[in-house]
Amino acid sequence: GGYADFVLADAELVFPLPSDDMTFSEAATLPVPGVTAGLLLQGIQPTKSDWIAIWGTSAAVGYYALQLAKQDGYKVIAIASGKHQETALKFGADGFVDYRTEPNVVGAVKKIVQDKAGTMNGALDCIGTNDTFQKCVQMVDALVSPTADSTKVVSSVMPGPDGDSGVKRAAINLGSDSETTRDFIKMFYPKLFGVVPQPVPPVKGPVDAPPLQQAFQMNKD
Repeated sequence: GGYADFVLADAELVFPLPSDDMTFSEAATLPVPGVTAGLLLQGIQPTKSDWIAIWGTSAAVGYYALQLAKQDGYKVIAIASGKHQETALKFGADGFVDYRTEPNVVGAVKKIVQDKAGTMNGALDCIGTNDTFQKCVQMVDALVSPTADSTKVVSSVMPGPDGDSGVKRAAINLGSDSETTRDFIKMFYPKLFGVVPQPVPPVKGPVDAPPLQQAFQMNKD
C-alpha cells in the first residue's frame, strides 16, 4: 500500500506536523526508526545508567537514538564508521568509535568511559547482528556499576537469547497490534518532533523506470 493515494490510518496514531519548517518527506522518516529508537531507550531504563553506547548511529534508528538519548540526559558513545563522526558529535555524542578502523571496539569504549571515571549499565544495538549484540554485552559487562542490584541490559532491534554474565536482552516489539506499543507511541510521538529529521535526498524526474530504480537502490543502500 506504499504507493496508494489514500490509506486507512488509525486516528490515534496520526499527528500533525509541529511547524511549517518540517516537510512531509522529513516527517516520513520519523515513524519506524524514531519509534524504534524510543523503544530501545525504554528497554534500558531499568539500568539507571549514566553512560550508554549506541552501535550504529549512522543508520536510521541510531541517528534518532543518539538525539533522543541526549534529550534523556545520557552520556553517549557513538559507534559508526568514521565518515559519520562529525554528525554524531554535532548531536552531542560524548565519545566516538570508528568500528571500521578500530580493531578493538570494546576496548576503545572501555577506555573512554573509564578515563572519565564512569560506569555503563546499558547499550543499544541498532544493527542487530549476533556480533554487534555480543560486543555490546561485553562493553556493558566490563563497565557495569559494581553494586549488587546493578541491572545490565542491551536493548536490541532483534530478538534472541540473553547475553553472558547476566546481561539481559531487551528486544523491541514495533507492532501497533500490541496495546503496550500503541500506548507508548501515543505518549512518545510528540517527543520525536524535538529531533532533527534525517536528510531526504530527492529523486528527481518523472516516475518511470530510472528514477524509481534509483529510489529503490537508495532505500536498499
